[in-house]
This record gives sequence, C-alpha cells and structure tokens, in this order.
Amino acid sequence: MLTRTVDLCAKPSCSSFLSFCKSDRWGHVPKVLKVAFHLSLVAAAVTLSTLLRSSLDPYLGDHHLFVLFLIPVLVTAWYGGWKPAVVAVVLGYLASDYLFIRPRWGLGFESIEHVVGTVFYVGVSVIGIVLSEQVRAARLRAESQADLLRVEITEHELTQEQLRRAKIRLEQRAEERVSELFHATIQIQGEGTARQEAEAKVLRLAAIVASSEDAIIGKDLTSLITDWNTGAEHLFGYTSAEVVGSPATLLALPDATDETVGIVEQLLRGEDVPPYETIRLRKDGREVPVSVRISPILVAGCVVGLSSINRDLTHSKQLAEQLRQAQKMETIGQLAGGVAHDFNNILTIMNGYAEILFEGTQPSDPSRDMLQQICDAGTRAAALTHQLLAFSRKQVLQPRVLNLNETVKSTEKLLRRLIGEDVRLATVMSPNIKPVKVDAGQMEQVILNLSINARDAMPHGGVLTIETSDVALGESYAQMHPEVWPGQYTLLTVSDTGTGMDATTKAHIFEPFFTTKGVGYGTGLSPISTAVN
Repeated sequence: MLTRTVDLCAKPSCSSFLSFCKSDRWGHVPKVLKVAFHLSLVAAAVTLSTLLRSSLDPYLGDHHLFVLFLIPVLVTAWYGGWKPAVVAVVLGYLASDYLFIRPRWGLGFESIEHVVGTVFYVGVSVIGIVLSEQVRAARLRAESQADLLRVEITEHELTQEQLRRAKIRLEQRAEERVSELFHATIQIQGEGTARQEAEAKVLRLAAIVASSEDAIIGKDLTSLITDWNTGAEHLFGYTSAEVVGSPATLLALPDATDETVGIVEQLLRGEDVPPYETIRLRKDGREVPVSVRISPILVAGCVVGLSSINRDLTHSKQLAEQLRQAQKMETIGQLAGGVAHDFNNILTIMNGYAEILFEGTQPSDPSRDMLQQICDAGTRAAALTHQLLAFSRKQVLQPRVLNLNETVKSTEKLLRRLIGEDVRLATVMSPNIKPVKVDAGQMEQVILNLSINARDAMPHGGVLTIETSDVALGESYAQMHPEVWPGQYTLLTVSDTGTGMDATTKAHIFEPFFTTKGVGYGTGLSPISTAVN
C-alpha cells in the first residue's frame, strides 16, 4: 500500500502554488478568485518587467523597448491562458510607451521605429500565446492518454490476480480430488462399478488439466518430466512424446541454475513455495518470460512429485514496456518542445537583424559574404527547431488526402540531383493505389531522408528503388505489431543495394536523437523517427 507523507510545517513556494493552479483542485476555486489571481499575476509580472527595464534604461536607452515585456506575456499565457496574456500584452505596451519611449510620459506613435517595435511586440506575443495554448492542449491530451493506459494496465493486473487466485483454488481442488481418488481406489479395488466411477473422475480431472491454456507439467522428485499437457505443447513447442522422461532443465537457459533443488527441499519440509518469474527456453530457441507456480503431488500424505504451472508473461511485459516507453517519450517531448520554444524566440531576433543587415549591404561589400554565412546558419538552426517541434508534437501538421504516386513523382527530380550520378533511381508505382491522408511536407521529407541515407550507404554507387502498393495486414501481423490494426494499407517501400544495418543499429533506429553519422551530419530527428515515435 502506498502512503503519502505531508510536511505540515513546510512553507508554500511560488512554484508549488503555480503547480496547484494546474492541478484538478484549481477547478473547484470560484471563478472570481481565478480572475483575481490571473489579474494579480499579470500586474506582478508587468511590474517586475517595468522595474527591470528601468534598471537597464541607462544602458538600453531607446532600444529594445518591448523585449522585456514579452516575458510577462509568455508567463501569463503559460499559467493563465490567452485571456490574461492579452491583458499582459496591453499593459506591457502601455508601460513601455508611457515610461520608456521618448518623449517620456506620453502615449502614441512617435516614430517608425516605434511602429515597427509595436508590430514586433504584438506579433511575437500572439505567436507565444498561440504556442502556449497548443502546448497546454497537447499536455492535457498526453496526460489523458497516459491515464487511460494506466487504467488498462491496472485492469489487466487485476484480471491476472483474479486468474492466479482461481488457479490456486483449482490446484487446491485438484490436489484434494487426487488424494480422494487414491484412497477410494485402494478401498474399492474389488468393486467394478466403484472402479469405473473412480476412473471417470480421473479422466475428468485429466481433461481439465489437459485443456488448460497454461502449461501444466508433472515432475518426479529427480526433476524428470512425467506429465505434459496441451498448454505446455503450445507454450514450449515440444510434444509430450519428446519431453516425457527428459530432465526439466531442458527448458532452462544454458547458464541458469536449477531452482528446483531448493524448491523440493522446501516442499518436503511442508513449506509453501510462492509463484516466481523466470525465463524458459522454447524448442525453437526463443526465450519466453513465464510465471511459475510449483505445488507438491501428494500420495498418502507423502510428496511423490511436483506439479508446475507456467503462465506466459509476454503480453504483460509488452504492456509494461509500452507504458514505460510512452512515459519516456512524453518526458523527452516536453523537454524538446521547451528548448525549441525558447530557442525559436531568440533565433527570430537573430535572423531578423541578420537579414536587415544583409539587405542593407552592397554586392561589393566585403562583409556581405560573412552576413550570408550568418543567414545560412540561422536557416539551418530554424530547420533544427522545426524538427524539435515536430518531435514534441507542437508543430502544426496539415494532413490532406493525396496519392503517394504523385508525391514520389514530385520529389523524383530533386532526388536525382541529391543522390548523384553513381546511384541509379528506379520507381515502381502501382497504378491504382488507394489515397492516404498525411502531411504532404513530412511525407516528402521522409522520402528525401531515406534516399539520402541510402545514398550514404552506397559510396561506390548502386540502385535506389522506391515502390508503392496496396497491402492487407491480417490478424497475425497485428499480433506481432501491437501498434497496427488489421485492414487495408498503402505501402511505401524505399530499398537500396548498400551496406545495410547491423542488429545494434536496427534496435535503435526509431529512437530520437540516434544517428550513426558523424558530428554535423545528422541529428537523429528526421520526420520518419518522429512519425513512428
């Protein structure tokens, strides 16, 4: 049972109060108090920005009049929503115009620089408010999905616990019945009718054991297999004829110790052995996680063997791994989105002033080339920011219905220039493929990234093939890939004759920030990885 310790002497901090404003308890606060808090937050933030601007006024003068007043706008948009943020925009503009724009202590547009600064301030504020609203909505959706997944896992664990208890009761009843049948058989050996009844009971009990979906295995005290039901055949791949008489270590990993030695000693002492988890080895060499429950087989009160019930835990492990991956990706997405958001604000100012300086230089100016390099670097940084936003699901996508054949054709000319003369491009497109609804820009980027990777994998030339077709994914494929539903799909295949990937690389290809390229040649944040993650 989980317990929560509350420190009654701790003083509330600003961050804890803001966290309370984001919690469910905030929804029970009266609307008047909420409005009062938001207005207080706006007033406090604008006041702090005004004091900070006043302290920096000897150094800034008439420059950067509105930059510091973007801070209260973004803070109130994040914690209070768009309405308090709009109030912060208005108060920030009035404070800056009245206190810091010459002539001081007045309102109104005084110069073109004043107009440009106002437009920049309002534009960036609107962008920040919109992005904050999108982040808030995305966070709520992610929290809702995580809660649903936790509920499903809790229900699954509850079902597993109920099944385990039912199995224990079944084991106990089976042990009681076996003991009863043994004594009854001794007592009524000479009575044919009673013997038939006893045999019928044994057959029914055997049918129950044989039809169980769990692997039920009988062993003697030397760990030799004596019984093997249908569930064991399905789980481990061996038939009864193949394993009866063989040691139980046939199912253990090569380097695993024989845990049955200590278990037999416990059972002989009359101790109960709780269920435990371990790894078993199938006939085909595949490892299977199982939950094992071992009980003694009693004859006349003496332990003559062991009954082992093995339950496949593969599906349970997959659900737990999905939850862990979802939580990890949610955390990384929030971190990437926050970094991209702040970096994009700074980058907007840098790129804007760089473009202004570049346009103001003559072609013969020796500094023009250096300014061009600055602009190019800013463009590359903006592209990286868009990739981070796409990874954190904050980039606005525009999915539409399109034909993949047309998308491939539109990128074919660009691909031929990118892959070079040593690589031959071949397209095999099905003429009647079904339309799909995707973001056209991201789909084109996927094709470009895969093609560039293929080119890098063929340094001495080769063949790059792009194919489109319709496929039907059945139940068996969906069971192997839980993220896919059975049905009709459109398949885009990009293949090459290059060096390929080793097993280690394949295990990480869909992880963000993973790349096999050197520094400066890859970030591991292509749309294909963000689409899959």
